[in-house]
This record gives sequence, structure tokens and C-alpha cells, in this order.
Amino acid sequence: MIRAAVSAASMLLLTGQAAAAQERPRYLLTWIAEPQADDGAPKLVAKGDVVSRTRLLPRELYATSEELRAPDGRPVLEAGVHLARLESPVFVACTLKPPKMAGAGSVVWAGTVRFMCLVDADGDGKVEGYFRITNDVPDFLYGRGRIPAKLLEIVPARYEKRDPVETKDAPTLFLTYVGPSGPDVERFEVCVGQYGPRYCLSDERPRASSGSGPASFATMGGKFTVHERVGEKSVRISMDAPFEAKPIILY
Repeated sequence: MIRAAVSAASMLLLTGQAAAAQERPRYLLTWIAEPQADDGAPKLVAKGDVVSRTRLLPRELYATSEELRAPDGRPVLEAGVHLARLESPVFVACTLKPPKMAGAGSVVWAGTVRFMCLVDADGDGKVEGYFRITNDVPDFLYGRGRIPAKLLEIVPARYEKRDPVETKDAPTLFLTYVGPSGPDVERFEVCVGQYGPRYCLSDERPRASSGSGPASFATMGGKFTVHERVGEKSVRISMDAPFEAKPIILY
């Protein structure tokens, strides 16, 4: 089950580790909602329809500048792969989808998928090792934790910074209309997925009353107004403010 949190300063979640120098550095992946364009006009949506959607972009996007190889020469990752930088005291950036090259190890493991995270521990502009994040969701990367004490070695390789709007394989944040939840109550869900609203966030299930005129609600920084119920399974709704471009943490 995926949960979400919106934080204006997610790096605060990483503080405190300085008090224990022997601890392994923490990492945290945050996404930023891409700015949306909407005229704010009310629109009719039926049960199961998407009310609003926006891509989630990494705060910083990088890409491999050259092919990565293990010390014995085996290929590990091709050049040009997009990487989402994690928040961490050292440079860590992970693939946005499970790598396919054999040298990186199995993509699927015990019913889960494994993403590759590259580490530049000395900040010299070259990654020299990697570890894997194991997710039970194949569509997109999420997670937080500590960098392993022992990394899998690679021949140091360069990487380069890219504009986050160029991100490939970015997940999408959806607001969907679930349907009536009582005589005058409408229920919505916030979901994430790459190809549709597949994974709904357990703590983002807003409701709005439709029986006494327009009713507003807010979720994930966005603001919406339900104007009226139309028939038995539709509502007229408008977006007053888009999802905010604040860090969104999925875990």
C-alpha cells in the first residue's frame, strides 16, 4: 500500500544523522508536480473518470554519459539512461525504471522489481558504485532508507545534469471521481501510475458534500469545487488551483 506526504522542506527528514557519524547516510526520493494549465471551468465527470492529472518530475534529473561497466568488463548500464537524484548527503541517483542489462542483476526478484541507484561518494563527477532499491510497484520508483555500507563496484563513469521536464518514464498523479458515498457526499481518490491511476494513495481520499450547493476540498496542494451532482453517478466539478509544485514523498 502506497502512502504520500507533501513537504515544503523534505530535507528536514534527513537531518539528525550528523549526530551519529557512524550511521550510513539516508536517502529519500521526492517528486514535484509539473505545473498544470486549466481554465477553471466546471466540467462533468462520471464515476471512475479522471478529474485532473499531472506528471511527477524528479527534483533533479541526471543521465549516464557513458556505458557503465563492472571491474571485470561486464556491461552494467547503457549510456543515456535517465536518473532521478535522491536527497542525500552524498550524490545518489536512481534509474526511473528497472534496468534491463544483464550485468545489473535480475530486474524481477521474488515478485518485486529492482531499480539501480548510482553513487558518487567523493563528488568528483563520476559514479563508482551502485545499490538496488526493491519495489513491489513496477511502474515507478519510490522509497527511502539508508545507503548500504558496501556498494557493488563499477568502473568510475561520468554523468550529466538534465532538465527535469525531459524526464522519461515519469509517473502521473491522478485525481479520480470514485462516485457517490451517501445521499449528498461525493468521494474522490488520488492515485499514481505511469499508464493510468493504478495505485491509489491510502491517506488521500477526499470527500465533498453535493447536497447544499458548491462544496470545496483540497488534496495534494490542489483545490477543487464540486458544484452539483448530475444524475446518479456524475458530478460537475472545477479545479480552483492545480496540484502544488511542492515535494511529494511516496513511501
